[in-house]
Amino acid sequence: MSQSYHCQLQESVTVHASFGDTVTHSLNLTEILPREEMIALLRQQLLALGFTEDGSQLTLAADGTTTTVDLDALEATVSRSSEKQLSATATATGRGYTHSNAQRSAEAELSAAVQRTREQLSVEQRRLQREETAAVAHTDTEVKEVLHRALQQVYTESLKRKARQLGDVRSIQESTSASGEYELIIQIEQ
Repeated sequence: MSQSYHCQLQESVTVHASFGDTVTHSLNLTEILPREEMIALLRQQLLALGFTEDGSQLTLAADGTTTTVDLDALEATVSRSSEKQLSATATATGRGYTHSNAQRSAEAELSAAVQRTREQLSVEQRRLQREETAAVAHTDTEVKEVLHRALQQVYTESLKRKARQLGDVRSIQESTSASGEYELIIQIEQ
């Protein structure tokens, strides 16, 4: 009577994955005052919002996302990156009437199982990249709103300073409409 042999093999599959995404926006800064003065006002506004300064770059990091404003290039960059070790185990069983036949069968099956496992890890890697991209898109929307408010404050202060240069300021009225539109009225006497 012949005996059947069983051979079970396992192989760990590990992938080191890096994920990330970056979005860059140009900042359009209309020069109401000299460029250096406008940039100084923007720097002041961004520092007040919690940005930290490193040369001509201001950076804000929160929830794994970094926002960098380059004051020389007038660009804002939102970026996010992470790394993760993805692991899974591939298992295969081989059968044969001899130990070597069972082992060869298991090795062939293991090779296919490892390939399937690598494909599964690749799918997981793409899913994680989509999550990173979605997180950057969500944060980018928030960053654009923050930058818009900062630029609005820069323009408000610039117009007030320019008005003082043109003559005696009689009155300054600031208001926001129900639709969210900001209005600044400055009356001057020359």
